[in-house]
Amino acid sequence: MSALLQVNSLDTFYGPIQALHGVSLEVQAGEIVAVIGANGMGKTTLLRAISGVVPPRGGDVRFEGQSIAGLQPEQIVRQGISHVPERRELFASMTVLENLELGAYHRRGREAKTGVQRDLENIWEIFPILRARQRQVAGTLSGGEQQMLAIARGLMARPKLLLLDEPSLGLAPLLVQEVLRVVVLLREMGRTVLLVEQNASGALWIADRAYLMEVGRIVLHGTAQELLKDERIRRAYLGQCIAPLRRPHKIKSPSHGRKAGEKRTAVSRRATAYRTKITKRKEVPPMKMLSEALPSFTLPDEYFEQRVGYTADEIEVIQDEALPKAFAHAFEHSPFYRAKFSAAGLTHDSIRGLHDLTRLPFTASEEIRPSPARAHGSQRLVAVGRQEISLVHTSSGTTGSPKIFAYTGQDIARWAANTATVFWINGFRKGDIVLGVMPFGEFTGGGGLYLGLIALGATYLPISLGPGVTDKVLAHLLGRVKIDGHEVPIDPLLRANGLLCLASFLPRLEEMLDEHGVRPEELSLTKISCGAEPSSDAVRTRIAERFGIWPRDNYGLGEFYGPGVAGDCEVGGGLHVLSDAFIAEVVDPETGEPTPAGEMGELVLTSLHKEAVPVFRYRTGDRVMALPQNCPCGNAHKWIGRVPGRISTDDIMIPGGVVIHRTYLEDILLQVDGTGTEYALTVADHPTRKGLQRLYIAIEGDPQANIAEVISHRIQVEYNQSPIVTVVPPGTIPRRPGKARRIFTPEEYRRL
Repeated sequence: MSALLQVNSLDTFYGPIQALHGVSLEVQAGEIVAVIGANGMGKTTLLRAISGVVPPRGGDVRFEGQSIAGLQPEQIVRQGISHVPERRELFASMTVLENLELGAYHRRGREAKTGVQRDLENIWEIFPILRARQRQVAGTLSGGEQQMLAIARGLMARPKLLLLDEPSLGLAPLLVQEVLRVVVLLREMGRTVLLVEQNASGALWIADRAYLMEVGRIVLHGTAQELLKDERIRRAYLGQCIAPLRRPHKIKSPSHGRKAGEKRTAVSRRATAYRTKITKRKEVPPMKMLSEALPSFTLPDEYFEQRVGYTADEIEVIQDEALPKAFAHAFEHSPFYRAKFSAAGLTHDSIRGLHDLTRLPFTASEEIRPSPARAHGSQRLVAVGRQEISLVHTSSGTTGSPKIFAYTGQDIARWAANTATVFWINGFRKGDIVLGVMPFGEFTGGGGLYLGLIALGATYLPISLGPGVTDKVLAHLLGRVKIDGHEVPIDPLLRANGLLCLASFLPRLEEMLDEHGVRPEELSLTKISCGAEPSSDAVRTRIAERFGIWPRDNYGLGEFYGPGVAGDCEVGGGLHVLSDAFIAEVVDPETGEPTPAGEMGELVLTSLHKEAVPVFRYRTGDRVMALPQNCPCGNAHKWIGRVPGRISTDDIMIPGGVVIHRTYLEDILLQVDGTGTEYALTVADHPTRKGLQRLYIAIEGDPQANIAEVISHRIQVEYNQSPIVTVVPPGTIPRRPGKARRIFTPEEYRRL
């Protein structure tokens, strides 16, 4: 039987340079034939010569027995050959559907329209994501989606032979596996594929036969399995001399010391069963065992570009589809929410879309916190089996019994992707080296930030909080460390340009410069992301003035994985909530009604994809502003104001019945010339002449300046209060690792 495609002694040139030297190969109908080799060996030129883009100077190309050498590309397409070029070459400004329709441009006749529509339905079956994206501009697709579109456009020509040039180029390993899966599916559908790939391992695993090309020549060919076993290919293209898998070692029976007639134990019976099982097991092909077959934990840039680039309409569709599924999961599997929803008159199918959101009851913090009456609180909340839980974190427990935060493997993956996306919004990229000065342990924060930076692909340098941390930070930002009185350069991989820290660590940066006599321009620092606690604009302004960097917020809370719920973009002044993962509302804390734009309210969040512990309309207790317009940066994810503090009294001073928000008070304190960055607050036991309690403030600064008078006057004007202000020398107020504490009892204040 003659081959579908025959290439005989093909020569091609680029000007005076010969690219192909007598190349010959053949492809039978229904095969996947791979051409592998390093970059620049002539593989792409071979496909261009077959499709007519590069005319041959010698040899012949025959398709279905007829010579096609010298035909124009459009004529070759009509013969039944479709070429999907390297790097996709899509019409970026046209929609997905328009690109697909262009793939069938040469089809004419009365049945053409019907045939195109039928082929589109086939494309939707093979590539479901393209159906959802059919009205989206092709240039806004992710890299993997663009590759799917390029293949689909080639299929719209109804080819008998599909030429695929480097379909996995630039894709993450997980997407590479998806592309290769599609190629196998095409063969199962009766298509014939000539595949050019640098990814030799992937190509050989799916191909029937293969050719190795080096410097414009075919140097080896055979079945794909034969090439997989070839030592030359294994050394050059599949890793350094991969040793064949050994057969499993024989397991010695535990009965070797058993006396005659002694009964076999349960252990010996299990060992015998296992030994029988492994001797019957088929040997696994070597490549199936390689770590390179695993997907990369790091996400491609296209993921973040697409996610941050969602339009408001796309986000609404995502929320509308995800909310009913999340509700059904919780109703069916969470004892807590089944009871709560049933009490509200809801059934398993009550929530059908985003318009039903307000039918859901609010969830309060006290409901999900363990108590003596709810000793096994986690059993009420968790919506999966215990064997599905891969990770557990807790809240800090500073305001009561710690909350339990459980995660499935899928939760962990989503958490990493969410936090990485927030870092992307903050402005971090793969080339950054980020120093993480965050606690990492039982509490939820540090773990999610660690996952996020790895998923982003930035180089992460984790160091813990504790004694000497500022010296470590300085060394990583200066690029040198002092040893025995001598300054020694550190490795370039250890010199960070990004800093991830608690908000209360920002003042340490100023102290670090002053203590060591370092100028800001000596540091490599260019980006800062902070979170875990509120901070005032005064602190950020001081950092911006001193370092030329505006710190970005990374907001999150344990009930919603942890960090990675919302982030501050380059515009500043607000947070983008990842609205494809969370629904955000701003409500009046008293009535629960939506807060008008421009007014402060309480942030309420709903998770759309959490498996282990789903959460609906959770009253976070965080005070935010409902912003009246979209962010100027163009990001369509919901934009809310920064979190200045809590609505609860934990973060509010009420001397004399006057409400004073701690972060607003911090704005006054730190904007006074001569003040340091550390301060302590309390409300005195002794009343004023009017019988009211008085606010006491201790702040580090220059005792010779009139700092106390200025602070007292500004607070008097702002809040009609006359505080007692004490200025103490720098270093007087104790520093503590972790979150800063600013509000003290009178006894604690006196001990300071």
